[in-house]
Amino acid sequence: MTWLPLVGAAAATAAVILLPGLVLALILGLRGLWAWAMAGPFGVTVVVLASLVAPFAGLAWGLVPVGIVFAAIAVGLVVARAATGGFRRRGADEPAPGGSRGARWWAVPVALAIAAVVLGVQLARVVQDPGNISQTFDNIFHLNAIRYALETANASPLHLGSMTSENGGVWFYPSAWHAVASLVVQLTGVGIPIASNALAFVVALVLWPAGAVLLTRTVVGSNTAVLVAAGVFSAALPALPLLPMDYGVLYPYAFGLSLAPATIAATLVLLRLPAVRDSRPAWVWVVAVVGALPGLTIAHPGAFMAWLVIASLAVLVTFVLFLRTRPGRRRVVGASAGFALYVLVAFVAWRVLRPPLDARTWLPTVTLGQGIGEAVTLSYWSGAIPIVVVAALVVGVVVAARRRTRIDVWMLVALAATSVLYIAAISLPWLQLRDLLTAAWYNNAPRLASIVPILIVPLAALGAAAVWNAWRRRSGAREHASSGSGFTVAVAVGAVLALVVATQLGAMQQAVRQAASGYALTPDSPLVSTDEMALLRRLPDEVPQDAVIAGSPWTGAGVAYAISGRKVLMPHTLMDIDDETELINDELDDASTRPDVCTAILDKNVEYVLDFGDREVHGAVHPFPGLDDLATSSAVEAIDREGDAVLYKVIACGLDR
Repeated sequence: MTWLPLVGAAAATAAVILLPGLVLALILGLRGLWAWAMAGPFGVTVVVLASLVAPFAGLAWGLVPVGIVFAAIAVGLVVARAATGGFRRRGADEPAPGGSRGARWWAVPVALAIAAVVLGVQLARVVQDPGNISQTFDNIFHLNAIRYALETANASPLHLGSMTSENGGVWFYPSAWHAVASLVVQLTGVGIPIASNALAFVVALVLWPAGAVLLTRTVVGSNTAVLVAAGVFSAALPALPLLPMDYGVLYPYAFGLSLAPATIAATLVLLRLPAVRDSRPAWVWVVAVVGALPGLTIAHPGAFMAWLVIASLAVLVTFVLFLRTRPGRRRVVGASAGFALYVLVAFVAWRVLRPPLDARTWLPTVTLGQGIGEAVTLSYWSGAIPIVVVAALVVGVVVAARRRTRIDVWMLVALAATSVLYIAAISLPWLQLRDLLTAAWYNNAPRLASIVPILIVPLAALGAAAVWNAWRRRSGAREHASSGSGFTVAVAVGAVLALVVATQLGAMQQAVRQAASGYALTPDSPLVSTDEMALLRRLPDEVPQDAVIAGSPWTGAGVAYAISGRKVLMPHTLMDIDDETELINDELDDASTRPDVCTAILDKNVEYVLDFGDREVHGAVHPFPGLDDLATSSAVEAIDREGDAVLYKVIACGLDR
């Protein structure tokens, strides 16, 4: 299959997210990298708020509610900006936080381009074909949920969970991924697998690098070497964005985490932690943070909790530094009250925003020593060690520890804290303490591993820049650079290329191969094989639009809903099963002699059955007795076959007419 449909879908995806977000950022007064990086969180907030408002306003899901919400927010920002008299003009010697002073004008574009190209190659190797799907358990829900949003014209997080239950199902499900992907399907007409892959590309190639480079510039400073290194390192860590697009698959979580770095950067500026101050009014940064959080949270609550941990450490550092200034008693009382209130709210969020007990059942998988070793060497989830990144990180940690500025202290504390959370999830033997620390992420180590790169990228970039600057000092290249030394330029280009190549060897190669195995469409693919996919793609020509297809979702038959657009009896494995569905699953092959089964079949409008054998996505066994003897049953007849995959038509219960 040609990649052109995916390119077009990716362009539509970027437009859906970035166009409204960028306009809002510009209205707010953000410019340059700030505007570009915050466009992602702002744009996703527009989409998720539209998905929430649309059902209450009686609007079908689509661009109309998105446009209305965007217009309302834009007008509100214009009014707020006018009411405050606009922004004071920044003087020539007053750069924005992490502004362009000290960095070449091309540093940010080059950094983002490097990240996009490298990550694009990685993802193309992983996906292999634009129509391939992640052959994982969670993707059964994610693909079908996009179809469900389209068919019900409702992408609200308060609605999406009802796909798995006629009685309402889960009351809240993070739906930003499915809302955006469904808009892309509406805009372009591509299939759901291509729309899903296009969104994955935009998340990895655009949203994550923009946030990572912005956060690096905000906390480390504006330096050409720092910014370019940040771009390189944002594409050099298996834990993000690759791991959540392989394990799970955790698409919504990856989406949320890609929005976190920019949101964290805005939070730090609001708290005035960066060394370079900003001239904009404080309300601008309040709006920036508040405007980013809905998108972050509804993309995935786990991403919000990651922001909460990292932001809370910034609040703590800010409060301690404030106390060290020996302020007056009244200011101490006011600040202490505010800090106490923040701690209370954060604690409530920590306790409330976590999945139920029966959903956080992952146990430690390695010893405590092994967990510490993985955290120290960045070899998360038993992966290979990214040696170059580790070396740069060590240098960056040493530099930050020696400087000990307030932002350095925050970076080191945040890196330590997120690493401890990973260690707890993967190896802490005291389960109650472990649950207290990591319940918000299902006690699941890969989810915690994907948070740490948010801190690794800035520190590793600091380390790489320190090495580069040390070489320049020793070689006297700084003096030559001011006169445009061709030698220094050549060395710089060579160093960047060497860094790119070195970071893509070893650990990244292993991670790409591992992820690619989960997308490969083969005769033995764990969810949908080549034969099964071929049959699914023929269903629109063989199954009427209003008919329902029975089949075991564990074998991949449930994905027929997403691939073909034909309804299935069970669109997910974890469903609330009513009595009639259970009867069909247990007795369908005896429908010729069972009037009660016929009643259930007619009530559910089941006219077809997909038989994908007994191979299940997790290699487990979930019996569906009513589907075991279809080949010899008089209740059905085979109407299409691809290898061992068979589509049956129900001919009992008067359905043979």
